[in-house]
Amino acid sequence: MILQNSVLEAQMRNESLDNFTSTISHEFRTPLSTCLMFLVTLLSLISDNSQREILRLVERQLNFLLSLVNDVIDLKMLRAGILPEKSE
Repeated sequence: MILQNSVLEAQMRNESLDNFTSTISHEFRTPLSTCLMFLVTLLSLISDNSQREILRLVERQLNFLLSLVNDVIDLKMLRAGILPEKSE
């Protein structure tokens, strides 16, 4: 009985983790990518160096967040036995 409860609890934790990573994929990844796209466009339109430097800082931080989200998604894929593809 104790073993069955432990197995059931582990399965529920795995399901919660899968739901969490799916939420990250849809709720964080797409908006971050969209923000980066607009930021790159904005960078091409601004000529003031101090403004561009501020936008580059924001761009670096958005890329860092997107990288973290991608790492979490890669972990989910590895747990499922799927090797994630890495782009160069």
